[in-house]
Amino acid sequence: MNCGAAMEEPAVGKSRLIVKNYSPLRSRLNWAIALIMLFGAIWLSFEYGRMQAGFFVLEAVETENGLRQQIAELGVASDGLRQKVAVLEASRLIDEEAYSQVEERLLDLQQEIADRQKDLNFYRGIMAPESQAEGLQIQELSLLQLAEEKYFRLQLVLMQAVNHSRIVSGRVRITVDGVQDGKSVTLDLSQLGRPGEQFEPIVFSFRYFQEFERGLVLPEGFVAERINVVPVPSRRPSRAVRQSFDWRPQTG
Repeated sequence: MNCGAAMEEPAVGKSRLIVKNYSPLRSRLNWAIALIMLFGAIWLSFEYGRMQAGFFVLEAVETENGLRQQIAELGVASDGLRQKVAVLEASRLIDEEAYSQVEERLLDLQQEIADRQKDLNFYRGIMAPESQAEGLQIQELSLLQLAEEKYFRLQLVLMQAVNHSRIVSGRVRITVDGVQDGKSVTLDLSQLGRPGEQFEPIVFSFRYFQEFERGLVLPEGFVAERINVVPVPSRRPSRAVRQSFDWRPQTG
């Protein structure tokens, strides 16, 4: 029986057999169409992805260019700020140096003015007897601390006030009050010399004023508190004047 012929009606109560026509050409055509559609979909996806990637690359390039420009602008601004900082720093150093020089000069001028005022007062005391008591006076006494702890330099200025008609002569008696081994002690100038140094008294002879300088060495364990100065004229009517000063040496 031909397969393409009409099928016989099955008998009632028996299984039905369905027979379909099979065409190899149509099957291959369907497979070809499916493959074409698959490759088309793949190609479209690839092109879409490439297009999107192109957009992203373009955007990234534009962003990179913008960032490069910003970095360049910031670099220029940074260089400008560095130059300003350098100028300001140099200006600050110059200002500080100038201020330091001015301040130092001002201190020198103030010290010079004080020295001149001191000299003026000194000579005014000599030339204006109406404002001074008659006789010998201690115009100035200063102590200078030397490099060694117990070594000092004494500077003394004596002045004759009111009566300058004659020369006044005599000796200066100097003592130092202090504490040694817990006891009050008074040392004479002869006890305050350098070891092995021959003692020489302070002798004065002047009409207006005279300056003296003497080195002092304190004994070990002796703490000075006060220095006493008594100029003793060799002839009357000049009178001796005792003056005491706190022991406050200046550092050299």
